[in-house]
Amino acid sequence: MGLGYPLGQSPKAPLADAHNPPAQPETPGRGNTRGSMATTAEKAAKLAAFADWADTHIKGDEKGEAQLFLDRLFQSFGWDGLKEAGATLEQRVKNAAGGTFFPDLVWKPVVVIEMKKRGTDLAKHYSQAFTYWTRLVPNRPRYAVLCNFDEFWVYDFETQLDTPVDKVDLATLPKRFGPLGLR
Repeated sequence: MGLGYPLGQSPKAPLADAHNPPAQPETPGRGNTRGSMATTAEKAAKLAAFADWADTHIKGDEKGEAQLFLDRLFQSFGWDGLKEAGATLEQRVKNAAGGTFFPDLVWKPVVVIEMKKRGTDLAKHYSQAFTYWTRLVPNRPRYAVLCNFDEFWVYDFETQLDTPVDKVDLATLPKRFGPLGLR
């Protein structure tokens, strides 16, 4: 149950990893100008390079590094960048009290991603991700991801509300990219 059809597998497909790769769409994803799909080995190598880069260059500062981290994450999945994939950074989302929320990344109808500083307990931010998700109508993303630069908690609010369907550490991402198959 990875991040859905545009990301690399059908919405009902089982979790994929380097040994059980996600199903690939017949044509490259919207915004991808590479012209061909990466193999599982190529994807794993790019994700390993991304994990090494993040370990070396990212301190885990949400305000200063989240956008760069997310753009490089999209690139490691074969996109030219998150904008080319059709994602939006800091999209304005109205809340019930008339104020405005700013989720770190919105990619309709696929995912909303909320970044937190390194070391943050992601369990404390579930309600924030869920609130963002409820307000992203029409064409609400199926998935929500909480990330603290070291781990990704993937929520599929169409199948379960209270717990992540998966948790993926940055270090294991090259072998367990299915839940985040940004394709």
